[in-house]
Amino acid sequence: MEPKSQKCPEGLLTTHDYWANKRFRGFRKFRKQCTKPLVRLGCKVIPAVYKLWMCFVFATSKVEQRGGLDIPATVEANPKMVVALWHQDVFSAPHLFKCLGVHTLANTSDLGHLITAVLEKHQFKVFRGGRKRCIILRDMIRYMTEQERVVYGLTVDGSRGPARKMKRGACTIARECQVPIFLVSSQARYQLRCATWDRLLVFLPFNRIETRMIGPFMIDTDCSEEAFAERCNELEARLNQLEDEVKASVG
Repeated sequence: MEPKSQKCPEGLLTTHDYWANKRFRGFRKFRKQCTKPLVRLGCKVIPAVYKLWMCFVFATSKVEQRGGLDIPATVEANPKMVVALWHQDVFSAPHLFKCLGVHTLANTSDLGHLITAVLEKHQFKVFRGGRKRCIILRDMIRYMTEQERVVYGLTVDGSRGPARKMKRGACTIARECQVPIFLVSSQARYQLRCATWDRLLVFLPFNRIETRMIGPFMIDTDCSEEAFAERCNELEARLNQLEDEVKASVG
């Protein structure tokens, strides 16, 4: 015999489904209450652990910047610029660009809170973005036009992929603000490749690390949509090529 139906906020459900949904909501509320203190603790602990790990890795490794531009000098010479990299390189980015006053974007999830804590520990200035990305993009464009010095460091296939497929946000900022785009890749001979959508790279100690920056690349503000799409595809191919070149260079 079918259980009697009962009205609830989800619509007309059976009694069994109604109580199952109610238990699920209770579990979700409990999980949220437990997650908040863990995230707060992580925001205090993880930045220090990350900093110690990266200092140990770079202190015991041979670090090179060859075949490209010097990163601190390039940032100093360009008060307004966009730096594009793949999301798989994001683990090393806070250490590589520390104390350069880079602006970046992180989502509003619990993981985004942890990432923001690490970035701010390394003198990054972080925009928080959620589902309304077009609003965040407009805010970032307006902020760059109003400030005298802004360096955006953006993972152009983030935050959910697909991996190594460039989205249009960084190119749109460069076109609207008429600033150059620089491409960056960092690879290590010994590294862990995580089982995530981006295949995140985690550098290991006693290593050989190479970082390469190339550019500048400009996008005409008056270009057609077809020309803009073609330019984005060109930059995507160039960043993939750079990634492969640096990977081959470190062996």
